Amino acid sequence: MERTAIYLTTAVGGHYLASLIQMSLHRVVGHRPLGGPIHRIHMLEHHGIYSGDALVADTYSEEEKSSTQYYAAPAVALAAAAYATLPVDVFVVFVAAISASYTAHVYVHTQYHLSRSWLRRFGWFHTRRNLHYAPAVRRR
Repeated sequence: MERTAIYLTTAVGGHYLASLIQMSLHRVVGHRPLGGPIHRIHMLEHHGIYSGDALVADTYSEEEKSSTQYYAAPAVALAAAAYATLPVDVFVVFVAAISASYTAHVYVHTQYHLSRSWLRRFGWFHTRRNLHYAPAVRRR
């Protein structure tokens, strides 16, 4: 397999793997009491600020605590496993892909809660935003 194809496959696979891990942690740990501090931060902070009729705001809340540090441990473990099994150049592509995926996810998530997000012009954004709000709407 040509190097470019390997890099592309690694980048796409890294993105999907990072997305799967992040989504799984969000669902299993962020929305269930077994998540301990992650659950408390997510439910009390994030869902406390953005709930009911306040799912969107003009600015993203600076009061919300970040749970990023809790997602770092699985990412480091994943990177360590990749380092142990992949050639260095492919490892670098993989780490860049999972880092970019996480950064993009956090950025787009922030945009979900902004009333005047520049992303609202895209159909995919409305679809994903509605999916993001679905649990809050069901709880009402």
